[in-house]
Amino acid sequence: MAIYTREIPKVTGKDAELFLAKMAHSEKRKQRALERKHLQDIAVYGEHVARELNNKTDN
Repeated sequence: MAIYTREIPKVTGKDAELFLAKMAHSEKRKQRALERKHLQDIAVYGEHVARELNNKTDN
């Protein structure tokens, strides 16, 4: 099974700024998606079970 890694290209100047902005935006979107999922889990299962589910995904 192949392991894929994300290589960060060596760029400078304006291209580097755009690349880093995209990476930061992607991380923010990922974090917001996790927060939405956690809130949905609370609505469906209750806070205690949602906390357990969240802890399982972190490990």
